[in-house]
Amino acid sequence: MGETPRPDLVEIEIVAQLLHRNWNYSGYDPAGGLRAYTLSFFAEPRGRIGLYPLRAAEGAFASAGLELAGAVAVGTVVAGNDPAAPRFPLSLWWLDAGARVRFRFGSWTLGPGVGFRLSHQSVNPNSAGVTLDGVPTIDAKAVRLGFEVGGPISGSFGLTAEFNYLLVLSTGLDKATFPGQSAGPSFEGRFGVTWQVSRPLRLFLAGTFSQERYNLNAPGLADAAQATAFGGELGFRVGF
Repeated sequence: MGETPRPDLVEIEIVAQLLHRNWNYSGYDPAGGLRAYTLSFFAEPRGRIGLYPLRAAEGAFASAGLELAGAVAVGTVVAGNDPAAPRFPLSLWWLDAGARVRFRFGSWTLGPGVGFRLSHQSVNPNSAGVTLDGVPTIDAKAVRLGFEVGGPISGSFGLTAEFNYLLVLSTGLDKATFPGQSAGPSFEGRFGVTWQVSRPLRLFLAGTFSQERYNLNAPGLADAAQATAFGGELGFRVGF
């Protein structure tokens, strides 16, 4: 009784994201057959679970452990050449596994992390069984380097932020179509406000932005492809 509690052993985070995404090209040749697309608004639920067996109630070191996170787009479709024809389902998802260490700075915490990420983009046949060419399939593998920071600002309200840089090891692009392809810079970030409802439950509202870049180096098609996404998210984190 009266002792400072240790950080949570288990954390579960569930988030509803509403995003806008553009897929476009630089050095683009329209005659080459590549296709850009825009998703005005789409939902991408995101989740994270963390297990932190190393914990300390006091001192600069707070906790350390492993995390598993992922997100998948829901109901995303792109149009073909005929606007009246059935649209084509677009598959977008990522999965991340890694480790994080958290340090105390007064009432704030800073948590550098490292992980391995798989991300995917592909266009599937529509309901009529027709396929759509022109949007490259991505099966990227990357090392994630980043940090998170958070703390109180007034009463039960606080701030939270996270930034990750993705060092892409392989893109998964078709090497026959893009023999000179390579990975470009990719990163993501979010910034928001939190509300500590109770000891185990915290709500948060945040804005988010991400960018992926792939160097296609394909004369007659495009020099590079880039995906940018931004939007907002509403979620909660429960700790035990």
